Amino acid sequence: MRNRYVSLLGAVALLFCAAAVANAGYQQDFETLSGSANGVVLTGQDGYYIPSGTTSTDFYVYTYSGNALGYVQNPDGGNQFAGGRGPGGGTYARAQRDIDFWIIPGVGRFKIDMACQFLLTGVSTNNIGSMSVRSDNTNNINAYIHLATWVDPNNPTSFNFFYLAYDASGTQFAAPGQSPGAGWEGLSLNHWYRVWTVVDYNTNLITECGITDLSTNITNVANPSNWYLAGGSAGSGTLPVAFRIFAGGGSDGNSTAWDNVNQEIMGACCASSGACTYTTESECAGQGGAYQGDFSSCDPNPCQAVPTGACCVGADCTIHTVADCQAMGGNYLGDNTTCSPNPCVVPVKVTTWGSIKSKFH
Repeated sequence: MRNRYVSLLGAVALLFCAAAVANAGYQQDFETLSGSANGVVLTGQDGYYIPSGTTSTDFYVYTYSGNALGYVQNPDGGNQFAGGRGPGGGTYARAQRDIDFWIIPGVGRFKIDMACQFLLTGVSTNNIGSMSVRSDNTNNINAYIHLATWVDPNNPTSFNFFYLAYDASGTQFAAPGQSPGAGWEGLSLNHWYRVWTVVDYNTNLITECGITDLSTNITNVANPSNWYLAGGSAGSGTLPVAFRIFAGGGSDGNSTAWDNVNQEIMGACCASSGACTYTTESECAGQGGAYQGDFSSCDPNPCQAVPTGACCVGADCTIHTVADCQAMGGNYLGDNTTCSPNPCVVPVKVTTWGSIKSKFH
């Protein structure tokens, strides 16, 4: 019995240790890695590697200043970024990193800055590059791919950034993928965008896509319907194991650049109204909500509306929660009390001269 108890304590300790890792998520802005204007190989730095069984060349860490690929400064970037160029001929630039902080299904957001270029002149070929989240390295399965392709490869001056997700049956969308909306279409070259994808691993669904032009701060958000990860509706509970960045097409010259990688675990955030939304812990605090913890769910809704009532500050009556009323120095009159009629006004007692004289008779 004692051994079973000790084993249970050990398991609990491991769970808390794993949770501590989970809370950290993963962020990489490439600032602490070795980089230069001509590029330093990304492979071997911070756990990045070239996936086995592929014909690949390396991504490199470049300084923005004087970088050999000619990328402009990311408005939200620091001094360095990761960039790659596909040399063509069946060889592509790849870099992969394992994800080790997911311990149970939940909601997560993958956010990354990206830019594309064609480094030659004339005609190109698809694809330009991609970012993929992987659910199975052994069997080479991508949970989804965010794919950059030319609007017109014969005139490679703009690109689309669509999704290769899956339908409910588990069939992957045909290339070049499906568009969340106009904000992901006809994008400019050598121009930085921040893209993000919110995934509910409980249901195996992509629930939100977003893109921000980092020069104009114009943001587009879409909530696609029935966009599944690999496995379709039967694949719920499958956790991410790695992500991969990619550059290259069938010929030389296609290039991608990446910065500010941010993989965030989210949880249920309760508003005072009782509404439940998925946010990070810091976002929930900024909204004045109550965070229910990493991996927590809005289904079923864990939130309860905070009761409100009449709050008297002098003769003024407003509706507040008891906590807000006390913070204002007011007198809370009880849950569900109203300000009509105003309960804060002290009534004037009607009297007569005769009643006053009688008191002194």
